[in-house]
Amino acid sequence: MTDILRTMRADLVKIIQESILSKEYTPGQRIREEEIIERVGVSRTPIREAFVVLEQEGLVEIKPHRGTYVATYTRDEIVDLLSIESVIEGLAASLAAQNATNDQIGNMEGLLETAKSMLENNFDAEEFYRYDRKFHHSLVVCSDSPTVSRVLEKQLSQIYLCRYYTITAPNRFAHSISEHQDILESIKQRNPASAERAARYHMESVKRDFINSSSGFDEREAING
Repeated sequence: MTDILRTMRADLVKIIQESILSKEYTPGQRIREEEIIERVGVSRTPIREAFVVLEQEGLVEIKPHRGTYVATYTRDEIVDLLSIESVIEGLAASLAAQNATNDQIGNMEGLLETAKSMLENNFDAEEFYRYDRKFHHSLVVCSDSPTVSRVLEKQLSQIYLCRYYTITAPNRFAHSISEHQDILESIKQRNPASAERAARYHMESVKRDFINSSSGFDEREAING
């Protein structure tokens, strides 16, 4: 594969990935090659190669003779992904307490305060979803660890797609804001152990809220059955 084709495929992966994670495409929805061709102006071959990469990342499912669909997850798969995120983001928070710059911490404070003022009196699930992605991405950036970033990069697509299911749990916004504040306060205090505990508690809280609101849940069967 030439460098040009490799770059084209990588760009297509990012474009389609962001279309999914920004909820342009939702779990179980078909992604039509024609739509990507019209938007980007490339042939089917690099699009299909990008779909293969995204399938390896767990973000889409290629169904022979039927097309490519955004991945769906069972309840157990979502719980497992949240458990993985708990461990890795706990480490990211610990490192952020050691490595984050004052400007980075200030930006995270601004992000949190903006979300509170925007959403407390006029809650919008889509805005909450976007805020939550930004907060968790910022946490990883603040870790200043290429290793943590690489590990999470392989899981983030699935983890962020899980947000589609978890942010709608009752009281999740209020819980997240409070828990994000605790994480940020520990980072400001430069306390790695406390930051790790706060991050892991937050993800366990997300998992608990999801479990409590998902009795009988099986999204894969609901969408693809």
